[in-house]
Amino acid sequence: MHQNSDTRMLTEAIIRSIRPLRHARKLTDGAGLYLLVSLDHARLRHQGARRWLAAGIDPALKKRQLRSAFPLAAPHAL
Repeated sequence: MHQNSDTRMLTEAIIRSIRPLRHARKLTDGAGLYLLVSLDHARLRHQGARRWLAAGIDPALKKRQLRSAFPLAAPHAL
């Protein structure tokens, strides 16, 4: 896995701009915090949304409901 070579902080704007590549990669802020970016996770989220649609559930609405029910849950858990 590759690490970014500079020691800039991983801000929300940087994290939101990251797009998954074919292979997983690890990004770090140089202070011990790292983020693993994987296309597999994006595929799982897409499959989950398609299952909700097949069941007649609006994925965006369901996601909002889950976020309000579990406000401290990690964003990637939804």
